Amino acid sequence: MPSMAVGFFDMFLDSDYRQRSDINEVRGDAAEARAMAAETSATLGRQIAIQREQIRDLHMLTSMLARMLIESGVIDEKVLRYRLEAELEAEAERRAPKPVVNGIDPLEEPPPATPTVCARCNATVPAHQTVITLDGTVCDRCGAGR
Repeated sequence: MPSMAVGFFDMFLDSDYRQRSDINEVRGDAAEARAMAAETSATLGRQIAIQREQIRDLHMLTSMLARMLIESGVIDEKVLRYRLEAELEAEAERRAPKPVVNGIDPLEEPPPATPTVCARCNATVPAHQTVITLDGTVCDRCGAGR
């Protein structure tokens, strides 16, 4: 039996053909992504090398300036070390994550307790425990409908 020529629609509707086509397309996309990642990595590597050199230069500059100040007697070496250590500790404290409980910073000062009279129950409560409604300023308990 002679083999029949494969027509356009036969090839288009053939699931094996579609799978091979999809695989080839994904391979191309993966190769492109690898090339882009390699280029980005190389660029970042160059930037890190430049920054490493700049940091080394800045370290040498500050060390040399500190030595010059110490040698000329402008600054006492021990005082310079103590102040540097204190500043580094203070900076580490400033950068440390602050504890937060239920969205409130426990180290933050509470709002001032200005006394306010509830329009419904006539109770005197701090202003930060009130709600403004159509009936006026009411305490949280009355504002919650209790």
